[in-house]
Amino acid sequence: MTLNSYFRVPNGVTIPPDGRLQIGHIITHPKTVLSPLNMRTHRRVPESILETLEHGSLQFFATRTRRLHIGLPKVIEYFFEMIKTVVEFFFEEINKVDINFKNSHTTVMSCTHEEAKKYIKESLELENTKKFMEKHKKPVYLISGLVIGREFYLSTGSNEHTQITIDPGIPVGALAKSGTENKSSSSVDMVFAFQLRKITRKGNEVLISEEDEIIEHFRGAVGLTSVH
Repeated sequence: MTLNSYFRVPNGVTIPPDGRLQIGHIITHPKTVLSPLNMRTHRRVPESILETLEHGSLQFFATRTRRLHIGLPKVIEYFFEMIKTVVEFFFEEINKVDINFKNSHTTVMSCTHEEAKKYIKESLELENTKKFMEKHKKPVYLISGLVIGREFYLSTGSNEHTQITIDPGIPVGALAKSGTENKSSSSVDMVFAFQLRKITRKGNEVLISEEDEIIEHFRGAVGLTSVH
């Protein structure tokens, strides 16, 4: 299963299915997913416009590498220039996250359903949402789907080291290394990822985007979810 149109929930946040992230919440940006405009006025989405698909095991693995160049004193740089050798020092930090769920399912709002369109239009009339759209003249984003995982196993780790390389980028050694690893597991259900639809209002007309458009627009703003 690949769900490339979903965003992963914020790191370190555990959200139960009936918690503070719900289908029908309206937000201003993927990063504000836990602060919806309609937090207090949210109306439960009718079951008739929801679809649930059962899946098997689910795994998410991500690695983020941060590399910083460390400058050398001028006299040392000059020495290596004399012998026509490029030597560089780098500080490198690698963070890894591995999440496994025994079972999972997705619940998605059928946004093309007439009842769903009515629900969305009525949601835009709620006080905070209406004020935001009138003041900022910007679209809002509807949480239209959730991925729920069951019985998860989580492993996180980080490694740091200072690397020495010589031209053409061949590593020759590490000055210092350090690393940590944490593991945890739980049998509780939790929200793993969410899907968004961009909602634009032009007069009385409400325009609902395709989910892939959101991912492309925010590709550089938040981490993409990779679900297999």
